[in-house]
Amino acid sequence: MSLAKVIVVVDKDVNVRDPKEAWWVALNHIDPERDVRFTMGRSTCSITPAGASRNGSKMGIDATRKWKEEGFTRECRIRS
Repeated sequence: MSLAKVIVVVDKDVNVRDPKEAWWVALNHIDPERDVRFTMGRSTCSITPAGASRNGSKMGIDATRKWKEEGFTRECRIRS
C-alpha cells in the first residue's frame, strides 16, 4: 500500500474484476467534496534509483453506499 497513489473503496457486492461495473459504481456513488481525500507528504517512488523518497500526494475515494444517517437519501444501485 505504501506505493499506491490512489485507492478506491467500494461495497463488497461490487465486482471489482469488471472495470466497467466498478468504475460505474464508484463514479455514481461519490460526492467529490465529501468522498475524496488527498494527503501530502513523503512517498516512495519505485522508479527513482535506490528507492529515493520525494514529496508526493495520495488520493482516497470512498465509493461505498452512504447511509441515511450520513445525510445521503438517494438510492444507489448497481447498473444491470
